Amino acid sequence: MIIVGERLIAERGIEAVSLREIGAAAGQRNNSAAQYHFATKAGLVAAIYQHRMGAMNAERHAALAMLPATGDDHEMHALVDVLVTPLIAVIEPNVSWYARFLAQLSARGTWAGCYPTPERSLQSGVWEARRRVKGLLSELPEAVLIARLRLAFGLILDVAVDLERSFIPDKEIARSVAIDSIIALLVGPSSAHVSHEVVATA
Repeated sequence: MIIVGERLIAERGIEAVSLREIGAAAGQRNNSAAQYHFATKAGLVAAIYQHRMGAMNAERHAALAMLPATGDDHEMHALVDVLVTPLIAVIEPNVSWYARFLAQLSARGTWAGCYPTPERSLQSGVWEARRRVKGLLSELPEAVLIARLRLAFGLILDVAVDLERSFIPDKEIARSVAIDSIIALLVGPSSAHVSHEVVATA
């Protein structure tokens, strides 16, 4: 039901799909099967996210553990690779639905307050890589850096969706486009006249 729910939400959006429909599409004879397993649609959404993010988070931590702190361009590239590659790796053009599932969540505005935010532990590798990226860009005003990081995460998702829809021909091109574009976005000079005292959250 997790895989079917992921596909139906990716195709039609969260609000357009019911737990009953997901259970039926998964071949469940009991109309309440999905409700029994997940209780609510929020529970299903969280289960889909956990199903994917557990392995990706472990992969990110393993990569971070092997990454020396050099403070140079090589470290920046490696950290962005930690953010990009685990997602790109699970995307299969014209087969997978996870990127489009995430896009449906993103379109609602980071869970939009309607669904419980995923456990932070599932994103701990992302947050650690993000923290280290911020450390390499301390010369940028905080508000500018936060805005760029938000754009960077959106770019990763956009590339993953394009790969999933075969708008990008293969994973290696998708990976390199995402990494190169994000690094250019993050390290470029800032023309904004922003006080370093401005604080924003991502």
